[in-house]
Amino acid sequence: MNRRMVVIGCLAIAAILVHAANIYRIFIHPTIGLALSAKFDMSNGYFSVAKLAEDTPQKPSPLARAGIKEGDRIYAVYDSRGEGTIINNRIDIYEMIDRRIQFGEPWKMVVLRQAENNQYQQLTVQIPAFDIASFKARLDYTDIGFYIILPIIALITAFFMGFMRPKDNHAFTAFLLFLAFSTVVGIQFHIFPPGLRFVGILFNSILNSTVVYLFMRFFLLFPSPSIIEKKAPWLKNALLVFALFHCTYHLIFFFLADYALEL
Repeated sequence: MNRRMVVIGCLAIAAILVHAANIYRIFIHPTIGLALSAKFDMSNGYFSVAKLAEDTPQKPSPLARAGIKEGDRIYAVYDSRGEGTIINNRIDIYEMIDRRIQFGEPWKMVVLRQAENNQYQQLTVQIPAFDIASFKARLDYTDIGFYIILPIIALITAFFMGFMRPKDNHAFTAFLLFLAFSTVVGIQFHIFPPGLRFVGILFNSILNSTVVYLFMRFFLLFPSPSIIEKKAPWLKNALLVFALFHCTYHLIFFFLADYALEL
């Protein structure tokens, strides 16, 4: 077995693990973090509620209905037994809402809310239990197509290209390209176990950052070097440098997003 087959095999295993975990945690065993209808962000050293979806009968926003407001700083999260943690970083909150608090369980969130005098007051907001049936009812054909069908098509095409002709440079580039296409879908890294979360972030960051480079490389060289390749052979190398910078930025961003509040 040559080195290229080892690389293809390792990437194929990583792709299957990441996408299978993503599908499992969204469609088969979802967590309440997916049902919050909210976007969180870091602001002034606090993990804050950046955006809340509008609360409607068709798509209820549990946090908005409970009284959480945009701009609230999340100080702590506790489950129905009163067990919880002060939020020091993104891992802390996702550990609670994606791994410890379950559907059908009421919980509470302690927030810091800005008052009229620009001072922050601490409030404890009771969050009612989330109904898993209503969450699954919100998943539609768009979600199925985006999270299941498109990645599967991309992966099947990638595996066909890679395993059928592993020694062919064009086929190997096409394998990497379709593997990179599979990372365009939203992969919910925060719901993965810690070890698989690292694999998913590394896998996604590298391939997602090289989509443009792989696309240009494939069509500049296949089936034979194009005019652009003959006139500017340095172009694909410049795109590779950009991809490496983008990948490095991605990895640093994920690290800071997980740990910056503690630092």
